[in-house]
Amino acid sequence: MESAILVDAPTVGEQLRSARTAMQLSITDIAQHLKLSAIQIERLENNDFASAGIVFSRGFVRQYARHVGLNADDLVPLMTAHRETQESLQVHNEQIPLSQGLSKYWLILVSLTISIVIAIPLGIYYWLSSDSSTVASAPPVAHIAPATSVTAITAPITAKIPAPATPASVPAAVDTPKASSVTTDNTNAGHLAFKFDGDAWVEIRDADSRIVLSHLYRAGETADISAPPPLSLVVGNAAKVSLLYNDQAVDLKTRTGITVARFSLK
Repeated sequence: MESAILVDAPTVGEQLRSARTAMQLSITDIAQHLKLSAIQIERLENNDFASAGIVFSRGFVRQYARHVGLNADDLVPLMTAHRETQESLQVHNEQIPLSQGLSKYWLILVSLTISIVIAIPLGIYYWLSSDSSTVASAPPVAHIAPATSVTAITAPITAKIPAPATPASVPAAVDTPKASSVTTDNTNAGHLAFKFDGDAWVEIRDADSRIVLSHLYRAGETADISAPPPLSLVVGNAAKVSLLYNDQAVDLKTRTGITVARFSLK
């Protein structure tokens, strides 16, 4: 209630200005009488006591009040009360944007944290699945029994393998998938020689994206394949695979992501 009364009551500056105009005196008249500048008189009437300092302003107000017939002892206490009221109103008003700013800051921080928490697991899952999808999901198309070497695959293969005299010496049958047929009559066919130091998946596609070979090889196996270039290859567990293309070594390390190498041969 006291704050409401102080705010509604005439301020020190208003009372000084009212008394001056009642006496038909100008700001210049007051300034000359008090030996002050006109700007200082305007500051007093505008309740700007901080510019000259509260101590000096009290002295100026006392002189001004006595000159215009006001009680200086009544005005001086109002200077402090007015100052405290203004500071209280200023602090109250400044708290509103401060609270809103903090709310916006925390809202942004929480949203960013939630986005990071969701994005990291999704990124790891996508990263792991991108390299393992080819090996894990591709169904084996051909099964070749372990052997020291595999002869060149030709397609179509129509000749039957004659049975040897001794059954014990018959080599394991080679099951050639339909998708891996290659025409070797082409004089431009490229020759690929694989050596596997560990289990590895190999998929080869021709220029029309048709599957030439798709097979899971075991450690210790080798494979010789002839097919016309260009060829697209996917080699799983590439670190355990050595490759010669037309008798030239192919560096799989520089073509490998985490475990899978994807590259083309021309």
